[in-house]
Amino acid sequence: MHFLIRKPDKQPEQAFTLTEMVAVFCTVALLGLIVLPVLARDTDPPERAVCLNNMKRIMTAVAMYSTDNNDLLPHPSWGSELTGPDNWCYATVNLGRDPELPVNALATSLANCAGRVEYSPQFSNQVRFFKIGMLARFVESHRALVCPADWRESMNGKRFSYLQRPLKITSYSMNGTVGGYVGRQGLIASGATFKATSFLPTDILLWEKNELDPFNFSDAASNPENAGESVSRRHAAGNGEGLGVVGRAGATADFVKWRTFNNFISRRVPIPNDLLCGPGYQ
Repeated sequence: MHFLIRKPDKQPEQAFTLTEMVAVFCTVALLGLIVLPVLARDTDPPERAVCLNNMKRIMTAVAMYSTDNNDLLPHPSWGSELTGPDNWCYATVNLGRDPELPVNALATSLANCAGRVEYSPQFSNQVRFFKIGMLARFVESHRALVCPADWRESMNGKRFSYLQRPLKITSYSMNGTVGGYVGRQGLIASGATFKATSFLPTDILLWEKNELDPFNFSDAASNPENAGESVSRRHAAGNGEGLGVVGRAGATADFVKWRTFNNFISRRVPIPNDLLCGPGYQ
C-alpha cells in the first residue's frame, strides 16, 4: 500500500515592497542631510577655538614681555633659514643658556627641519631654542604656537609642502613692521623694535601663516606688503569664505576674512591700516 505524503507548502520569499524601499532611501537621505553638516562642523570649530586661544596666549605674552622691557616689543625675527636676532618665537644664539646646545644651532642643519619631521633631533632643537627665546617664560609651552588644523593637514593633503618647512615649531608669524623692516626705513637700529605704544590696539602684529608656501616658514616673521605671505584661509566661514586668525596690539585675537586681509596688503584700505601699521606707515 502506498501512502501519499504531502510535502509542506513552500513558504513565500520575503521581499521589500517598492514602497518600503522608497521609505528606506528617503530615511537614509534625511539622516545624511542631518548628520553630514554636523560632522563637517565638528572638524573645524574645535580647531578654530584652539587656534584663537593660542593667539590670545601669544598676544598676552607679547604684552607681558613689553611691560618687562620698557614697552619694547619682542623682535619679529628676520632672516632666512632661522638666522637673525633672537625673537618672539625662538633664540638664535645660545650663549650658555642651554649647556647641551651648541652656540648657534639654528643657522646649521642641527635645527633646520626642512625634510624633517616632528620627532627628529632637529625639531627637538627647535623646541629647546624656543625655551630660551623671548616669550617662552610667558607662553610656557611650544604647543601653543601651532594651530591644530595645521598639524592635522600636515599629516594628510599638505604633507609635501609641510615637510619642506625649515621652521616647524609655529603656525604663526609676526609683522615685520614691528622691527622696522617694512614701511619707512631707518627709524630704528637693526635688530631693535618699536614700542608697543607706537601701535594702535587694533593693529595686527601676528597672524596665521599662509601654509601653502614653505618659504613663509623660513623664519617667524612675514612681510605685510607681500601677498604671498598673507594670512591662512583654512578656517572657512559659514559661506565658505576663508578666515585666518590674527593677533592685535591690544593683546586680543580674532578672525579676519582672507579678502579683507588682502585689501590691507593691496592698500585698497588706505595706509595706515590694521596691517600696514606702526611708525613705518605714519
